[in-house]
Amino acid sequence: MATKQARKDDDKILNQFVKEAKRERTIDTSKNFFFYFVALLTTFLPSYLFQGVLNLEFSGATIVLYLAVSSASAYFLSKAYVFYYLRKKPVLSDSYEKVLSSAKGAIKKGMGEKEKLADLGATGHALFISNVIFFAITLFLSFYSLKRLDVRINYIASLTLASLATNYISKPRNK
Repeated sequence: MATKQARKDDDKILNQFVKEAKRERTIDTSKNFFFYFVALLTTFLPSYLFQGVLNLEFSGATIVLYLAVSSASAYFLSKAYVFYYLRKKPVLSDSYEKVLSSAKGAIKKGMGEKEKLADLGATGHALFISNVIFFAITLFLSFYSLKRLDVRINYIASLTLASLATNYISKPRNK
């Protein structure tokens, strides 16, 4: 009888740990939408560069193709944002907790602010690092590696490969 009760208690504690671990590794829908919106804006920026420098023309027939490429690239770039965000938030949360716990005169409302600061810091870090990598790869591909290709193919390949490479670089590696 005692072992059944102990087993139930162990299962309950284990389920709580699993729920908490899942909650730490997921993000809400509004944050996901925000990341996709920023990624969509980010993937539209190279189109202005291609239009101004490489004389890429956005005509009626090809605009759908460019929108599709930008949308697909935005999807992969938003996933890269999520990977960096989920990697950085626990680190920032722990460091803020150490700072607040070591402060003289324990700050009571600082613990609620800790999560908000960790969220903002992780968001900023994810956006900055992912965008730097994305733009560096895009510039390298479009003006060095693929410069002899047709401008439309260069645009499609540069954006697609840059977003896929950024997504691949940001994925967590199992050790």
